[in-house]
Amino acid sequence: ERDLEIRLFDANEERLDLMDRLMRQALEHTGRGHLVASDSDPAEVLTEADAVILCVGEDCARRLLNPPPIAEDEAEDEPGEKVSLLEMGYGDPNRPTKRSDLSRHTQSIIHRPVVEGSRDELIKLALETVMKPISSDAAVLNLQRGASQPQGRYVETLNWPPELDEMERQLLPHRILRWIGGEPSFFELIEEGRQSPVKQWLDEITRRS
Repeated sequence: ERDLEIRLFDANEERLDLMDRLMRQALEHTGRGHLVASDSDPAEVLTEADAVILCVGEDCARRLLNPPPIAEDEAEDEPGEKVSLLEMGYGDPNRPTKRSDLSRHTQSIIHRPVVEGSRDELIKLALETVMKPISSDAAVLNLQRGASQPQGRYVETLNWPPELDEMERQLLPHRILRWIGGEPSFFELIEEGRQSPVKQWLDEITRRS
């Protein structure tokens, strides 16, 4: 019912892109002037945020604590040497492209971070990094399951629904892709969102301000 600027963070750029598309698709149906931004750097999206919903998984924590080893002097936005479409068709399948020749985005996607520590320890360390740019005046909702509460500030929590079983975990990404594609009815997803505890929390902090 009110215009929002929604910012998404995930250290996994492939998953971040999926959720960015889902968010934009959902907001198209509202007819409002909502804005969406996403970034794999928590400081870029959390600085000056009025309300923050925390949910950092193990994969995100590992990627945040051990990012892809990309050379600092590599030009971020410089286009590479142009290759004709004809030349691209003559690649050797037995000689894959060197990692150093891949784009930053592709390197980030295929990176498999190795970080010592248990799930809870890694998530706690990642949360400390994520919490740094958050203003002390921001309302924070913690959706972490089985991880330590961030220290030094007031953080609200919600009661969690039952954990997904293994089959539900496997089907969830496909369900999201079907929502993005518009099949089945996207309005079912919107109605679920209207009734969610997170929506109720957002309404409550809006009333406080």
